[in-house]
Amino acid sequence: MSDSIRRLDACQSVHPRGAVRPCLRLAAAVLAACLVALPVLVGLPSAGAVGRYQGPVGRAEAAGPAGERVSARPVQAVAARPGELIVKPRAARSRKAVLQAVEREPRLRIQRTLPTGAAVVRVDDPARTAEVAEALRRSGRYEYVQPNYVYRLAVQPGDPLFGQQWGLHNEGQAVLGRRGRPGVDIGAPAAWDVTRGSAGVVVAVIDTGVDLRHPDLAGAAWVNEAEAKGRAGVDDDGNGYVDDVHGYDFYHRDSTVFDPEDGDEHGTHVAGIIAARWDNGEGVAGVAPGARIMVLKVFAGDTGTSADAVEAIAYAERMGARIVNMSWGGFHHDQALKDAIARSHMLFVAAAGNNGQDNDARPYYPASYDLDNLVAVAAVNSQGYLPAFSNFGRKSVDLAAPGEVILSTVPGAAGQGAYAYMSGTSMAAPHVTGVAALVASRFPWLSAAGIRQHLLATARRLPALEGAVAVPGLPDAGRAVQEEPVAPVEPERSAFIDVSPSMTLYGEIQRAADLGLVEGYGDGRFAPDEDVQRHQLAKMIVNAYERALGVSLPIDPSVDFPDVDERRNLGPFVAKAATAGWILGYDDGTFRPTRPITRLETALIIARALDLPPAASQPFADVPPAYTGEVGAVAEAGIMKGMAAPAGSGARLFRPGDHLSRAQAAAVAVRVYDALTHGTP
Repeated sequence: MSDSIRRLDACQSVHPRGAVRPCLRLAAAVLAACLVALPVLVGLPSAGAVGRYQGPVGRAEAAGPAGERVSARPVQAVAARPGELIVKPRAARSRKAVLQAVEREPRLRIQRTLPTGAAVVRVDDPARTAEVAEALRRSGRYEYVQPNYVYRLAVQPGDPLFGQQWGLHNEGQAVLGRRGRPGVDIGAPAAWDVTRGSAGVVVAVIDTGVDLRHPDLAGAAWVNEAEAKGRAGVDDDGNGYVDDVHGYDFYHRDSTVFDPEDGDEHGTHVAGIIAARWDNGEGVAGVAPGARIMVLKVFAGDTGTSADAVEAIAYAERMGARIVNMSWGGFHHDQALKDAIARSHMLFVAAAGNNGQDNDARPYYPASYDLDNLVAVAAVNSQGYLPAFSNFGRKSVDLAAPGEVILSTVPGAAGQGAYAYMSGTSMAAPHVTGVAALVASRFPWLSAAGIRQHLLATARRLPALEGAVAVPGLPDAGRAVQEEPVAPVEPERSAFIDVSPSMTLYGEIQRAADLGLVEGYGDGRFAPDEDVQRHQLAKMIVNAYERALGVSLPIDPSVDFPDVDERRNLGPFVAKAATAGWILGYDDGTFRPTRPITRLETALIIARALDLPPAASQPFADVPPAYTGEVGAVAEAGIMKGMAAPAGSGARLFRPGDHLSRAQAAAVAVRVYDALTHGTP
């Protein structure tokens, strides 16, 4: 490929008054498909009219796909009822026995009993709920003690045109007169019960400009705070771009990311699919409405260059984007573009193209670059089939996504919302980008390769796509945010310069790094043989607990070790572990954070963190009797293992006084994470 990225090959567009008009078709021998969208029709489908709809739509409530009323204000997520616990006494076989068992606890008041033999109780001092729960668990009198969790209704947003977004939720509704097949969608509502995306996840849309004045994109834009609060005409953040508040226009070389004279419909449509505002009484909903859009304009109308695209990628990386949407491409291998993608830590989602061809036979770039941080996306229609225009490839295209008759935002008069249907793999790619943003929000420690693997592993299979794409199905947003990902372990790659595949615990160290449970030093070392310090282990176990369960442990302000700054460095992790009752200080009140931790101390912390019941038998010959229950329980759970005693005695040793190495601590953290994720034995 030369320095040009090829032009749009679109067969029809729409006149503002609604009349379909022919669009100039460019000679294929000279120009290839670039912005991969086929604009089909625009209109307000609920009114049955063809044409552009402009202006505010809907009220606080709107009719859903089947005419039902759906609330525009869903129940907010709450972790648990304050001051309430559910407890199940051991060996209590009747309601009377349950009542008698619980009534002996002076700090509890029974609310009601449950058919399972448990009771809902109220703690006398709600502020001490966690402390009371821990004391009950330690007593050994209860099978389980848990919060009284609060669940949320799985509602659909009140965006008036949501019923026409079959790609997000397909109930078989008719869109432009064609009925779909229920379930052929990405399952967005199921994901929204868990996350709607995080403002910390920035998606770079490398495309035409985006009309950020659109009311359905209000608040969706990434903001460069240094420039937003800086002086006009000055490069306040020193990144080489002046006034780049929401991104940059690499085509015109200015900070104006929307130019009405250029049209900029394509980028606006893509941005709406990804992040149109949720439940705002306006138009449509994006797949990840909580994410933020960084607008990187490299096309004016339908042309742009390789150089601009490469520069935009470098900008996105530098300014903190996690995911890049690329709804464009061509047939020339562009080494500069490939190098920019390959060296990046971001995830790239690329459209497979609209030529109805097999990309295995004739590659279409950038979708056909074989990189572990790139996802190539074909289109699927509402009945679950590959449309005639969509490119495919059993090896070179990863999966498909909704891409035919997709309703989303387009530029309108300032301050008013306009919407249009477009078809193409340009529309399929941002559906995948949106799901990737949800995954990145739910599992922020995943790498680009980890997000890609998780998207493919959780895809919903469609029989009609067998043989057409590598994973014959659609991204399943619900599964993707509900199922725990397993980050890829790559034996040929090490997270640290001093950790090699030949090491005994290499896999555990690598996986702990991928999951975000451990970190190395600033010089790239992990120091696997170095003794792990007490505050370092606290951080590893707190990380494992929070990331496995998706919670944030509280900090009791009364926790105060004189030798720990609970507000800085590793202090917050020590405070969280102490608040949870997992770690204790010394008799003089100190914690001694940098002191090496022993294997016995580690086992006691793990037993408390996992709430393990004491083991009935002791597998080790060298553990003091006072600790046999806890150490035995940790061994039974598979968290820490001993070693055979010498001289063939058949006994096993735990070596309780030995210091734990950083490599061993990483392995323990991964096993704690797995035990919490899958349930302890």
